[in-house]
Amino acid sequence: MLDDLRQRLGYRAALRAARQRTVHDWPVPPPDRKVLVLLPHEEGDLRAAWRFVQTIDEPRGHLVPAITADRVPYTPDAFAAGVATVGERARDWRGLPRRAEAQKLWSDKLHVALDLTPGFDLAAAYLVGASPARFRVGLYSAEGEPFYDLLIAPTGGYEAALTALRGYLAAIEPPVLSFNVQR
Repeated sequence: MLDDLRQRLGYRAALRAARQRTVHDWPVPPPDRKVLVLLPHEEGDLRAAWRFVQTIDEPRGHLVPAITADRVPYTPDAFAAGVATVGERARDWRGLPRRAEAQKLWSDKLHVALDLTPGFDLAAAYLVGASPARFRVGLYSAEGEPFYDLLIAPTGGYEAALTALRGYLAAIEPPVLSFNVQR
């Protein structure tokens, strides 16, 4: 019963933060935008997410990868030691990332925030949904709808959802992100 109450209060606080956020402008062209990427926990999905991230045409310093766990099961060499972890100790009693932890991820004036976690993860939804990013993307879940501007339903599996997401993001005009040639 206390866990249900804690989760409801956390969800309400995250939703309030998402509705009251301050949004950054699009001051730079797509290849120069800062992108927050919330990664999945399971290694198979994580490897697929990294393949997707590596197709984004951004300098490595403009990508802000993070995971809502205490450790990262897999990281490509190009991102070694560059993934922020937002584990249990970095969260408040409701399960939301503490303000200081969130501000570290948001401090570089994010332009795009991607939640690549399958299913609904309240901490990830908060970090993306309440961020100052102009455009927020996630994988579909009913409880996640208020936190994102674009949702992709993972009906054909996780990798198929990432392929669809890449296609949708590449087709948006004016562009949100630029992508490298398909890997």
